[in-house]
Amino acid sequence: MVWFILILIIVGYVIWKFNDDSKKVARRNESFGGMKKMFPEFVEYFENNGFELVENSGAKLVYKKALTNNPPFNKYLFLGVESKFTNIAFGYVINGNGEKINGLNVEFAKNYRLEEVEMIVRKITGNLQITGAI
Repeated sequence: MVWFILILIIVGYVIWKFNDDSKKVARRNESFGGMKKMFPEFVEYFENNGFELVENSGAKLVYKKALTNNPPFNKYLFLGVESKFTNIAFGYVINGNGEKINGLNVEFAKNYRLEEVEMIVRKITGNLQITGAI
């Protein structure tokens, strides 16, 4: 019984520490000017391709674009970047029923170029097309 309580305390501490570290990274990102300033190439790509900003927190930058033109049953493509411990680009689709269809998460280096942004987005959207979400 003592071992069980000890293991439970250790697991709780690890989870608390992970969440605390994650919040520290988000605050650090905000102190650097926010996600839009940290990832200007992604912002430029999204805004040049008709996406609208949905979230710009200390850890996530998310844009969306309508895929169909039927407002009550519209499909939306969400693309974004997350920066906690590594940089990850992600994408998902919210279909007309409100279901979230996850795409691919792509890890990328801190030193990336605009050409790599296009390649990362193509990789994510290609995966969504293969699964039939787009």
